[in-house]
Amino acid sequence: IPALTEHLLRRKATVAGIPRIDERAQEMLMQYDWPGNVRELENVLERASILCRGGVIRAQDIALPIPSPGSAGGPGIIGSAVSVRDVERAHIKGVLDLVQWNKSTAAHILGVSLKTLYNKITNYDLQQE
Repeated sequence: IPALTEHLLRRKATVAGIPRIDERAQEMLMQYDWPGNVRELENVLERASILCRGGVIRAQDIALPIPSPGSAGGPGIIGSAVSVRDVERAHIKGVLDLVQWNKSTAAHILGVSLKTLYNKITNYDLQQE
């Protein structure tokens, strides 16, 4: 898993560089069974790369699908307990940072209109750092 994680992160390298993964997050990945194999790992790492701060993926950035109790095996999410608003804010901020705050490109990636993106930036009080 560590070698595959490093390979996948390099493949998804961005302008901001290749995110590193801390020891605790790596342990989480190694303990998971990976029923979806490489594609599932790639999706988890992509999401964590967007949510991470300072170019380091930490355990709280990783959300692993697991069966929810009473859902007949449907997927749930483990990881940090955050609101949808917090996840959306972090995702939008991550995409904006990824494209160096090119709002047209960010809106395209996010699948929203430029006006919607501007509204979200205002509502979430996002600022370029």
